[in-house]
Amino acid sequence: MQDYKMSEKLFLDLWREWGEPEEIIDGEQIKEFLTQLIDMSKGLIILDHFSFINYDHISSIKYEKPYLKIFWKNFDEYREKYLKKQLTEEEKDKWAIFGFDTYSYMLLHVNKVKFVKVKNHLFILFRTNLIPHKQAKKLLLSQDNELISEENFKHLLYKNYTFYEGNKDFLIKHDCIVNNLPYYSCLIQPKEKNGSQTRRILLYFTLQEIIERMNAVRTSLSTVNQYDYDVMYSLGNTIRRILEYTLKFLCIYKNLDIKIDKKYSHIYLGDLRKKIKEEYKDIKFEKNIIDRANELSHDSGIIFEKEDVELFWSHVKELIQTVINKVLNDN
Repeated sequence: MQDYKMSEKLFLDLWREWGEPEEIIDGEQIKEFLTQLIDMSKGLIILDHFSFINYDHISSIKYEKPYLKIFWKNFDEYREKYLKKQLTEEEKDKWAIFGFDTYSYMLLHVNKVKFVKVKNHLFILFRTNLIPHKQAKKLLLSQDNELISEENFKHLLYKNYTFYEGNKDFLIKHDCIVNNLPYYSCLIQPKEKNGSQTRRILLYFTLQEIIERMNAVRTSLSTVNQYDYDVMYSLGNTIRRILEYTLKFLCIYKNLDIKIDKKYSHIYLGDLRKKIKEEYKDIKFEKNIIDRANELSHDSGIIFEKEDVELFWSHVKELIQTVINKVLNDN
């Protein structure tokens, strides 16, 4: 019989105790739920990342609003024994496998967690917010901390920082994976019957959320008064933002160089169209989409009818569906 603390049943029991929510958005509640899950499971759960990085347990979590740290390894005991010359050879060999790190963990700015039940298996997905490079360095590298290395894997939705905390002679070494882009980047699942479908699940719900956002805009458009121009133009601007988000994801997923990690908020439709037209001749991305997006997003002095905005939505939805099909067909 499967040990309860590693079971699918444990996940389901706790989820039901919380009223079977579809998602949790509040950071304090996310911390509370995860704390209960880790306590009940003794940390014997699986964390899988979009990049195929895998934690076979979680030792602890730390919430420093609005950021969440999920700790995999904590070798502080070994570090202290080494400094006191009390570390055994067996312990040293075990520690060496992990590069003599003191702490190994993920840093996330969580937008929400989403619960996905497949038969009796519950997946807990993390939708993260953008953590700009400068902000990540500010969070991790205080005046007394010394950077050892940083590596960017934007097409895998993370950046890796290795650094010493305080005086390096004390050997407090951090290995931190920063989930730095606004997509579903990792999930937690039970050890029982854990599978290898993580990447596809994360990919699917990132794309599904795009479709849901577009459908919500269409619903709002259907009810708006045709003379309420501020609302219509606001919805047009929302369509533009969803399109930008989708195209940025395509560029990240395909590892196209658009300097996404350095200037995410300053990459516009014109930049994206140029890069995508260079790479994909089969994606029909007409310039008039950009023109209409600009006209609806700025004080252009042009008055649009409700039908114009609905037509813009249709053209963008078609382009987004083409992008989604391209991503899914390659996965």
